[in-house]
Amino acid sequence: MLFRCLIFFFALSSCQHFVKTKGPEGSSRLSRKALFNPAKEPKSPYVVGISLDSNKRVEKWMDYFTGSGRKYMNTYLERSSRYLPIMKAVLKKNNLPEDLVYVALIESGFSPKALSRANAVGYWQFIHGTGRRYGLKIDGFVDERRDPILSTQAAAQYFKDLYSLFGSWQLALAAYNSGEYRVNRAVLRHYTRDFWLLSSKKALPRETRNYVPKLIAAIRIAHNPEKYGFYNLEFQPAIHYDLVPLKKPISLLKLAQNLGVSEEEIKKLNPMYKGEYVPIYEANTHLRVPAGLLSQALASLDKSFMSEPKYKYHYHYWYRVRRGDSLYKIARRHKTTVRKLRRANNMRSNSSFLRVGQRIKIPSRKLVASSRLSSKRKPASLTGGFHKVKKGQSLSLVAKLYGLQLSELKRLNNMQGTPLIHPGQKLRVKNSRQPENSKKYHLVRKGETLIEIAKKHNIPLPRLMKENSLNLKSILLTGTRLIIPK
Repeated sequence: MLFRCLIFFFALSSCQHFVKTKGPEGSSRLSRKALFNPAKEPKSPYVVGISLDSNKRVEKWMDYFTGSGRKYMNTYLERSSRYLPIMKAVLKKNNLPEDLVYVALIESGFSPKALSRANAVGYWQFIHGTGRRYGLKIDGFVDERRDPILSTQAAAQYFKDLYSLFGSWQLALAAYNSGEYRVNRAVLRHYTRDFWLLSSKKALPRETRNYVPKLIAAIRIAHNPEKYGFYNLEFQPAIHYDLVPLKKPISLLKLAQNLGVSEEEIKKLNPMYKGEYVPIYEANTHLRVPAGLLSQALASLDKSFMSEPKYKYHYHYWYRVRRGDSLYKIARRHKTTVRKLRRANNMRSNSSFLRVGQRIKIPSRKLVASSRLSSKRKPASLTGGFHKVKKGQSLSLVAKLYGLQLSELKRLNNMQGTPLIHPGQKLRVKNSRQPENSKKYHLVRKGETLIEIAKKHNIPLPRLMKENSLNLKSILLTGTRLIIPK
């Protein structure tokens, strides 16, 4: 981040001065010399409040939130009271304006389950890369983007970096929405740190031009809901909890049962966990339990122990489009919806165009083999000639590991074209002792299933799957050769 800031300031310092001119709504263009060099810097620069300007753009969003968007604002305001105290405390600790908490309102409506088309997750809508950059753990068991405190701490650090770069909360917020590089370019091209001037020149994307006035409108309403007609709001109670130190992994379900509370109540306090398993990554791992149950929880930890599961959660897997496929057919085949497919693949609502061979994401809560467990297994040479695919491995890499030609590896596994492999999949890496010409094969026809093939050849389905390293969710491509065991 510091390196980017230095590059940015260097670019500015190399520019020449220019004349001050008036922009829209009383704004003015600054000289290049003064562009990012305010005359006086406060001792704690981040505590400078967000300027709640009033203009036509802000009023447009005020009309929306009090009109057609009222039901959404009503829900968000009622939910906000659950998180405002703990989130504001994090912002205050970082010397940041507390009004930044309402970024979570317009980003996610204060929902830990929020998921955007770009796979941004949680209250603050961090994409995977940004979440990792700001210290959030994201793996098969945990997604800290969904944790109200940890994600807010990450957002606070991001806000600090953006404000340090632009010296303006409105520009920092614009960068939060569209990225700092895009805002950098707009500022350098038009020589101004005035968001409204950049917005009037359409130097920023439409979504970003709406983002800041939308936030200002939300803040103004949240400060005084009744003034804008939001009466009788049923505010949710603020989160109250006790912290339980953990020394070994546990099950949220078992703990809930031992405490006599619902699993949902425990999960609401700990939304970062994808399933019931709570791993131990650091010595100071803590779990939240309902306030007043600390001693009972401490006494229940041994009874709530859970060893690492063989499977972990995976949010999507890949599918290669075949001739004749449509979004509707693919969604039906994989037990999802067209809407979810479009959202996972960032498709427009009216777009249905697919190319043969195109890879698309299939949204899923599918369980896949834990890579940490599979890494402890014996190598293929000691387990009957199979290799269990690890995260990041490709078919060509597996071939190299065992001194095989790619074509030979594909032949051993009855693969054609450019097949996809996934973590946990078993690949045959050496020839069976049975001579090649003595094997019996079945050529998969269009629409055939494993169950139909097993019945046709009068063999048990588990044996057919084991012989071909398949499972019930495996996708059979037309023309694939399956080994029929004798």
